[in-house]
Amino acid sequence: MRSFLKRLRDRLPKRFPLIIAIAAVVVLGLVLGYFGYKRGLLGKMTDSIGQITQQGKEEEKIPEKVKAIQPEVTLVREGKTSVVGEGLEQNLQEGDAIATGPAGVAQFTYPSGTVVRLGPATQVVLTSPDSLGQQIGKVYVRFRKLLGVQEKFEVESTSAIAAVRGSTFASFIKPNVNQRVMVTEDEAEVTPKDAGGNRLEDSKKTVKKGEQASISKTGTVTVSPQKLTTEEKEWLDFNAKLDENPEDLSIINLFSTLKLPTPTPMSVASGSPTPTAVPLFSFTSMPGTGYQKGSVATSIGTFPLACYGANRGSIRMVTDSASDSDCTDNCPVLPLDVYATRNGGVAAINGMYFCPADYPACSGKVNTFDTLFFNSRTKTYMNSANNVYSNIPFVGMNADHSIVFAGSSSSWGRDAGIIGGTAGNPMLMQGGGYAVNEGALDDKQRNVKSNRGAIVLEGDTIYLCITQGATVPDSAKVYQTLGADYAINIDGGGSSALWVQGAYKYGPGRQIPTAIILAP
Repeated sequence: MRSFLKRLRDRLPKRFPLIIAIAAVVVLGLVLGYFGYKRGLLGKMTDSIGQITQQGKEEEKIPEKVKAIQPEVTLVREGKTSVVGEGLEQNLQEGDAIATGPAGVAQFTYPSGTVVRLGPATQVVLTSPDSLGQQIGKVYVRFRKLLGVQEKFEVESTSAIAAVRGSTFASFIKPNVNQRVMVTEDEAEVTPKDAGGNRLEDSKKTVKKGEQASISKTGTVTVSPQKLTTEEKEWLDFNAKLDENPEDLSIINLFSTLKLPTPTPMSVASGSPTPTAVPLFSFTSMPGTGYQKGSVATSIGTFPLACYGANRGSIRMVTDSASDSDCTDNCPVLPLDVYATRNGGVAAINGMYFCPADYPACSGKVNTFDTLFFNSRTKTYMNSANNVYSNIPFVGMNADHSIVFAGSSSSWGRDAGIIGGTAGNPMLMQGGGYAVNEGALDDKQRNVKSNRGAIVLEGDTIYLCITQGATVPDSAKVYQTLGADYAINIDGGGSSALWVQGAYKYGPGRQIPTAIILAP
């Protein structure tokens, strides 16, 4: 071995030690450079993470959007009102006021994971990133604490503040009744307020899981074991089930069948922390020409109604479709305002039922509709061949502006000289009488309370209307109460949209394959 090492040493260049030294320096430089790079990269990554964290804090102001789980949901911003269509979302800003209709349910979710739901007949204002002003109704809060971003949440009313730091609770406010706070997880602090709106910190009470707090107008908080009313129990059960299965529509549909009170709509002055209730005008007959919104008291309940009316002699009922011919899948759709403006309309409403892209059952027939329809632009009938024997009703406007509500599409014929025409289902009113065959309705039409669109005729006035929080029989009862001569049901729910003179009164809902337009 020694002789081998000696021979190896003798064969190496005389400058080998120098080469080794240089190589060592190079290696050392590479190592130091590598760790210097890593350190710089780590610093950059740390800076980036810090920026992301800071951005997260900046974004954690208010929830980005409100979603309408059940209609109607109304948003008021700087005195302007818009309606959020069923299943749709609308952007939020601090100071926005949100109200729900008689069957409305709204939800907004904070990036931290906190979920807030508003029950029917509820009015709130987004007062700050971590607080909500509640005027009336029922609010459910499932708070999720996120250190450095959102560490508490408050629901403030005129009489108290309910604050949580990791809890689930509900607040119930009714006219002339003490506010009640129910805690279903962990605990909450309830601080009453005096007549001047000042917090009475010395009267603060802790409310634990399974307890309730009753807050009097004089600032007294009484804590006791929960004794839920039927309405309170239904609201808490609904939210607990929805928390477990957020996508289960059967939970929503079941809740929508409950009989619920009718709220009064709100108006919000700029900078006002809470909305002020304004009485909703009550209709006792069809509202007349122009755009009108009010409520209708029927024998089965009170329903909000919005209509645009025009004299049939001075208006054309135009029916337009995105496709110019029959379509069997992936059919074109358009927003309602596009239909309205390209036809010179003063008002427009969504068309008949169709198969939307967000329905799994519509795979292979996306955005199709199979009912009889007249395209006023092309002067042609669509789906004519498969409606030869159809019993689905049809409404059309003739060239002389007379309007015919036919009991079936098969009896209509194919007059291409009409101004416009569309099938609708079912007929709601015919010859001044209630016309719904309730046994022929599907489950959603019969039981689900939602927005319901209709084309209505009373005397010489044609109307495009939306009834809110109604089943199809409820909608018919509304027009029967108002003395309408004829009314035919069209699509509603998430497709609901009503456009009047350049602005949406409802929606925009989904993009749609057909629309009904009133044009001069």
